[in-house]
Amino acid sequence: MLDDLKSKVVVGQTLEVLEQAGIVVHAADDYMSFKVPGRQAYAAKSYTVQGDYPGSAAVLAAAAVTKSDVKIHRLAERSKQGERAVVDVLKMMEVPLTHENGTVHVKGNGILKAVEFDGDAATDAVLAMVAAAVFAEGTSRFYNVENLRYKECDRITDYLAELTRAGAKVEERRDEIIVHGMPEGVEGGVTINAHYDHRVIMALTVVGLRARQPLLIKDAHHVAKSYPQYFDHLRELGADVEWVK
Repeated sequence: MLDDLKSKVVVGQTLEVLEQAGIVVHAADDYMSFKVPGRQAYAAKSYTVQGDYPGSAAVLAAAAVTKSDVKIHRLAERSKQGERAVVDVLKMMEVPLTHENGTVHVKGNGILKAVEFDGDAATDAVLAMVAAAVFAEGTSRFYNVENLRYKECDRITDYLAELTRAGAKVEERRDEIIVHGMPEGVEGGVTINAHYDHRVIMALTVVGLRARQPLLIKDAHHVAKSYPQYFDHLRELGADVEWVK
């Protein structure tokens, strides 16, 4: 689209880091135009990279849908990462958690409430939120998420097809995902096509934690694109994960 910019949050993060490095960028309020003065130089300095909210979203969702006691460190409360919203959404779902001094502490009891959420600024956490909503009481709605269609796969059509195969009750709109919660859990016992998409793999794993029969996720090694240790960390937290050749 020529009159709007998607992923504004990510552009804002980039501008923030450039500013910290001593680079001046004059950005329009809508981020549709930029002016960068010439003859600038980057200032060498130490910079602490924030913890990754998009990857953490799946672990937080996993903790939320199970009986758990999980802490994730280095997740800044005032982060500009749009996916930081996963913490607020889980609070809206009445998941017992705290967020203090850069640590999110979830004491999951597996009981969740339905939510409505505008996912435009938190694109890479929406699939994990949807996975949590599969087990919520009531109907959840994630809207303004058409941008999910233009990722590694169509993260609306493809993802919802696999959720349905696993036994979830979901509906697709052009720019919305509707989830009819099933607190009793899903049936599972099927083979899932992950569409070579790391976010889909992580989110479907969350659903598998509450399936009555195991889910077999094909091509799950593609999780390494953003989170190579994901399954190792789930195992360390007590999940039953097995690599099948």
